[in-house]
Amino acid sequence: MEIVLTTRKDLKELLKEALLESKDSSRETDEESKEVEKLLTKKEAAELLSVSLATVDNYRRNGTIPSYRIGSAVRFKKNELIQAFTGK
Repeated sequence: MEIVLTTRKDLKELLKEALLESKDSSRETDEESKEVEKLLTKKEAAELLSVSLATVDNYRRNGTIPSYRIGSAVRFKKNELIQAFTGK
């Protein structure tokens, strides 16, 4: 371990810089996590899974794939569809 002598002013500057860097990196992480995942329509889900629209309905009804209702529309998250069939 090394002991370093510094002035109070220098210490304050170092702390300010460290806090600003920390704040900037956490802001980037927050922005990434706030990105809204695009929800897929039933047609897009069928194309992704290479199945018919009726099959997507069957998968949704029997719980094979999770779905979300937005008003009267049914939507799907791409990563959840992939996970349902790959187990990843």
